Amino acid sequence: MPGREQEPGSVAADLLVLLERRLDAVRALRIAAFADELGRACIEAPGVFGDPLVHLAEGGLRPCFPFFGRNHVGKHNGHAPHGVSFTTLRSVDQWPEAVERVAAVLRAAAIDARLEEFSEGTPTAEAAARAVGATRAEIVKSLVFVCDDRPVLALVPGDKRADAVRLSAAAGARHARVAKADEVLAATGFEPGAVAPFPVPNVSRVLMDRSLLRHELVWIGAGSDRHMAGIGPTDLVRLAKAEIADLTEA
Repeated sequence: MPGREQEPGSVAADLLVLLERRLDAVRALRIAAFADELGRACIEAPGVFGDPLVHLAEGGLRPCFPFFGRNHVGKHNGHAPHGVSFTTLRSVDQWPEAVERVAAVLRAAAIDARLEEFSEGTPTAEAAARAVGATRAEIVKSLVFVCDDRPVLALVPGDKRADAVRLSAAAGARHARVAKADEVLAATGFEPGAVAPFPVPNVSRVLMDRSLLRHELVWIGAGSDRHMAGIGPTDLVRLAKAEIADLTEA
């Protein structure tokens, strides 16, 4: 994943100082201190690319958390290194509705994450791994099972197969089967092949395979077969309210 080349907060901060020095030397000292805080706190002023910079100090600030870096068609070369990119919150409004549901959870949690769009799609774990430049073990498959008539979401690595016996035991059920397409939609709100780990309003439990915790970053489906999000596995556990278990075939 591309790293951030420079912090937008510090760019705005430097320009603030330059502009203010021309207007008022005393105010420039105050703005300089303010600018230093901007750089340290990684704060981005709203409208930094369109509003008069001299007014940003008086306006309002919002945190430039490393939420989502959106790569459009042609930007992805299939070898994205792991990292975090930055964007303002207003661009998130452009996501498709199902993807926006995932984005809203990430945004509210204010965690390091990256939401990506891939023009060629990521219908399989292999295709997803190739698209993001990761191994299949770092891809999270979100599989819906029906365990004793209750929908359960299983999060397993892309290089492993879910074990129905282990899954049913972890869910405290006598039997587990793969959910049908209409059951997947009813349980998660996402179409089959585009299931994200959250939000899944009608799933009774979320189980996550223990092996996913070994990685620094994992990639989840994000509401469509063309969108994925990179997220730390511990953050995934928290946001999905997942229980850790051994879910894959030995």
